[in-house]
Amino acid sequence: MKIAKDFASFKFKTVQVSTEDQLRLHIRSYREKIRSPFKWERRKKLQHLALAMAAVNERIGDMEKVRRELLKLMTEGKAVEMLKHNLSQQERMIDKLLNTQKTTKQLIKDLMITEEKVAQRLSDREEELKASIQKLQKIEQELLQTNEKDEKLRINIKYPFMLASAHYGPDIAQSINLDSSQHSPCFISDYLWNLVNTSW
Repeated sequence: MKIAKDFASFKFKTVQVSTEDQLRLHIRSYREKIRSPFKWERRKKLQHLALAMAAVNERIGDMEKVRRELLKLMTEGKAVEMLKHNLSQQERMIDKLLNTQKTTKQLIKDLMITEEKVAQRLSDREEELKASIQKLQKIEQELLQTNEKDEKLRINIKYPFMLASAHYGPDIAQSINLDSSQHSPCFISDYLWNLVNTSW
């Protein structure tokens, strides 16, 4: 009778609903954070969490069945040994449930670490992209300067006898285009000196 009284005072509060709700809230909050390009890896973590929660629910259902069976044994006056056996079975189930909860917490912790790594990796990629853009802009500027130099060289090679320039006088700018193959150096020299204002 003492065992029956002790069992009657035993309360099945080992598994609390609040713990399950907290786990569901954790899973829901991390599910909302899942984004590409690492969606597959996060989805895999959440699948593990879902399986763990399913296992928890299954254990709770099994414990409820054991509780009903124990109450039935007590009301029917079955043997005490059977009661001890069922209590032992329930204890093993509770241990498994605690291990499942521990595994679930570890999965959540791993998921948080993965989130941090993903954020750091994205930040690094953004920095690399900025550096690449700056490098590309510098290359474009160098290419533009090189093209300008090439254009000048091309004109000099195509028209080696042309003297092309501009004279900026007091009033207007005057372009200079002389073919050195058609004029003597003396003529070109006099022409250029005549452009100079001697009023000073």
